[in-house]
Amino acid sequence: MACKNKGIAHEGMSVAATAAIDPANHRLGDFKVNVCMPGEITDEVRRTVEGVQEMCVVGNTVCTVNTVDVSLAE
Repeated sequence: MACKNKGIAHEGMSVAATAAIDPANHRLGDFKVNVCMPGEITDEVRRTVEGVQEMCVVGNTVCTVNTVDVSLAE
């Protein structure tokens, strides 16, 4: 939605998330999110993705007890 609102190409964008299993505590942790953009990753694209990460209610909830790393790929 943020890309659409800013006019950033997002058709074909994909997002993949992984997490490590903590068998001792029976939970997931250390989340990694890879955002694959269909075009060039400009400063505007990077700022937009970073802004979305900062405002994400789910991500902010998860981050209170875990780490979440987000990376961009073309």
